[in-house]
Amino acid sequence: MSSKTAPLRRDKLSSLGAYEPPVDELEEKIAACWSSVTGFDRVGSMDDFFALGGTSLQAAEIFSKLGADLGISLPLSTLYRAPTVRGLAAAYRVRQPVSTGRVITIDASGNKSPLFVAPGIGGGAVGLAYLASALNADRPVFGFESRGLNPGEKPLADMREIAAEFVADLRRVQPEGPYWLLGICWGGTAALEVARQLRNAGQEVAGLLMLDPPPPATQANTGKRGSSAGTVSVPRFIASRLKLYWHTLRELSPAERSAYLNERFRVLADILRQRDLFRGDDSELRRRKVLAANRAAVRGYIPASIDCPVHLLFTTDRPDGPSRDSREHWLELLRPKQSPLFVPGTDTGNAISAEFAHHVADVIRPILD
Repeated sequence: MSSKTAPLRRDKLSSLGAYEPPVDELEEKIAACWSSVTGFDRVGSMDDFFALGGTSLQAAEIFSKLGADLGISLPLSTLYRAPTVRGLAAAYRVRQPVSTGRVITIDASGNKSPLFVAPGIGGGAVGLAYLASALNADRPVFGFESRGLNPGEKPLADMREIAAEFVADLRRVQPEGPYWLLGICWGGTAALEVARQLRNAGQEVAGLLMLDPPPPATQANTGKRGSSAGTVSVPRFIASRLKLYWHTLRELSPAERSAYLNERFRVLADILRQRDLFRGDDSELRRRKVLAANRAAVRGYIPASIDCPVHLLFTTDRPDGPSRDSREHWLELLRPKQSPLFVPGTDTGNAISAEFAHHVADVIRPILD
């Protein structure tokens, strides 16, 4: 955090309990990392990441930093079972094995049929936490996560293959329908294909909700399926990092530049000493590969209409562009019986953020009930 920005006051958050200081070196390290990334003046052992207003981007930065420092790679979804500093420290101590399942439990409480949510193009479920919390509808919420986010996995660039994995794991959680599906941006297209495969298997889909799905591919604009997958090479990744460092340096004061360069040189020394470019944690490279594969998947998938209830939701403040222009295309393609619903936000990430997620929850809760 730049010295030009005043730190956020932890004691101003009513959602947090009394401050409990870290009890050992690992908790201190994690708390300091959370403080640095979220901007709070201090973080206690029992502070909840989501109560601090943590975002999926901040979670990714935290896990990348801790992974490189500790030499242990854990999935971002660890935050759902260990959202506090103390809980995360325990997860690092036991090095809990990475799940290879595609379905992540976000909220297990409730007796109604679960809601399965496909996330944005980054493929991670962490950003769904605030929407799940705001729903509070006596309904378990599960999120899909893309293959490739965990170590040793290769991402998929074919939407039908992606959906087939989602369906297989979904049916382990809920073997029979009716199913409720929600797709966020890229996940809207993924959820549509999940619904199609469930219907082809003779299963009932109670409802498919799609929030600002991306422009649908057509025969005219689709490319060879999966052609851009795997284009995130190590050299390209290094070049992007160097570009980021350069832009960061230009924004810093002379004193800040010195500290920043010292930190970069320390990282370089660690790389040379360990003979490992990623210092034990290549999570950022993995996320970029997933993003490229998911982008290829949606560009190579031509959607079709489906015989289940469909609800289209659009953000009200999205700037003009392809995603906004495609709304009529989706309405014509899917022909939902209900008019589209609108929620505040400039994009889907904004719409399901801590600030606006309750608006989305208020709109979709009556549909689910």
